[in-house]
Amino acid sequence: SPAFSGPTTTGGSSQSIQGPKRLTREECETKGRSLLPSISSDPDIMSCAGSVSDKCCGAVRRQLGKGGPLYGCNCHGGFVQEAVQQAPEFVRAVIYEALAGCSVSC
Repeated sequence: SPAFSGPTTTGGSSQSIQGPKRLTREECETKGRSLLPSISSDPDIMSCAGSVSDKCCGAVRRQLGKGGPLYGCNCHGGFVQEAVQQAPEFVRAVIYEALAGCSVSC
């Protein structure tokens, strides 16, 4: 018999394999606060200040995209705007530009 024969179901129950779950708004707020120091010092995130490049978008997707620590947080109405308001004023436009230019879907 092969070492792995694939998924099986027992007892008549069917199980589906699900991908990562989007965070709730409350989870986003808690996790966002705890991750802020590491996100704000990430050199790939910092590259967004220069341009919305592949490097910048890769970092944005790594945080907000499927499987990222903040997956789905950009889907909560007003969450991103509230989070951006916590950033220094001079960097807010850069953040919005990166979010729009990198097209992270909900």
